[in-house]
Amino acid sequence: MARKAKIKRMFIAGDLAHDKDAMKQLYKWKIDKKWKIEFQDEDEIYYAERCRFCDTRKSMRRCLMESQVFVLIVGRHTLEDTRGSCPTCPSYNHYLKSCKRFRTEDNRTFIQMGCDIAIRGEKKVIVLYKDTRVDKTKCPEALRDVGTHVAMVYRGQDKRKYWKYDAVNEVLNAPDPKKRQNKESTEQNKS
Repeated sequence: MARKAKIKRMFIAGDLAHDKDAMKQLYKWKIDKKWKIEFQDEDEIYYAERCRFCDTRKSMRRCLMESQVFVLIVGRHTLEDTRGSCPTCPSYNHYLKSCKRFRTEDNRTFIQMGCDIAIRGEKKVIVLYKDTRVDKTKCPEALRDVGTHVAMVYRGQDKRKYWKYDAVNEVLNAPDPKKRQNKESTEQNKS
């Protein structure tokens, strides 16, 4: 009897104002190539929670903890994205500098929060650059030396930019090196 392929759960984050096309490309590849991957992204959660930042944070935290992989799409404006920090929330009172809903203030953006949870939760981290090269100065500091960093674009002979399917496919479908190390050390202990 054939075993069902295990579905990998991935959480995708990024500057959705500028890099939404990269996220859409991942979804397109998932459908076209029949990847055994389930994506969740912050944009989907944000709108499901009717744009309330506190509720979005709570849902993001839950979804991230359920995911095995954290994927961050890094573009030209990733470090400038302020979505999710309390001062950008409609419930934030700028005069009193506090939440109108009496919630604890958190000035991290959705991206920063995702990075922190991924690191604390020891998730496999993949950073995809919407560029022809990996430029870690565009990546949030928390992830610069963590995980696998890959450019998801290449320049063709006609000087136009194209999506780099093979590199992205390889990194998304690669086994988690931490799990492989744990499995190897367990097998060594048994012998």
